[in-house]
Amino acid sequence: MGKDKRGNRKRSVNGQIQLLVPHKVISQKIREFTQYSESCVFKPRLKLPVLDIINEYNAEIRGLYNYYCLATNVSQRLYKFKYYHYFSMVHTIARKENISVKKVIKKYGIDVPVKDGTGTRRIVGVKYHTKKGEKTMTYFNDRIVKKDFPETNVYDSFGYDISFNSQLITRLNANKCELCGSTENIEVHHVRKLKDIKDKYKKRGRHIPNWVLTMSKMNRKTLIVCKNCHWDIHGGK
Repeated sequence: MGKDKRGNRKRSVNGQIQLLVPHKVISQKIREFTQYSESCVFKPRLKLPVLDIINEYNAEIRGLYNYYCLATNVSQRLYKFKYYHYFSMVHTIARKENISVKKVIKKYGIDVPVKDGTGTRRIVGVKYHTKKGEKTMTYFNDRIVKKDFPETNVYDSFGYDISFNSQLITRLNANKCELCGSTENIEVHHVRKLKDIKDKYKKRGRHIPNWVLTMSKMNRKTLIVCKNCHWDIHGGK
């Protein structure tokens, strides 16, 4: 048993190297959502709108899947994580709106096609409006399977294309928050139009946050941030 350059475990089977998702990684990720209560309510997100709560959860599981998509046991490990992750999201929404989980399913449940077969299943999601009409966003519903090649383009939960060009890859590989310098739990924050974000604060006469100033200075629609800074951004700080 050895490790790759990311520190992930790898195993040789019949002379071929297999990448594995470490059990410890999934256990630590699950603990992030169970540390506040037995029902997995994630308190840092209680003040967010429901749409943003779902978006945050989607960004997490997509990021985790994109990182480990080449691992042989990615399906086994991530489906376990997904169970607790979805459980946490639903209970967080229930706590936010002070209703039961059953009522959350009734209020926000959306029927979506079953990825592995025929028929539909109900998943918590929301409908929202854009200039192009009504859109629907549910909790992550993609199949979790091992891939032979990593993704070269990633779409965030709202469907915006985050192109992994060479510069963005270089910034990601630096593994450093571009706001506070942290090297822990690095994520990507993405905005559709940088100008719209700047105008929003100018028109309202509000203080322009540091993350907006940083994006403006870099003239980039993406920002490499740690999880804490990402929470602050979505919390309006």
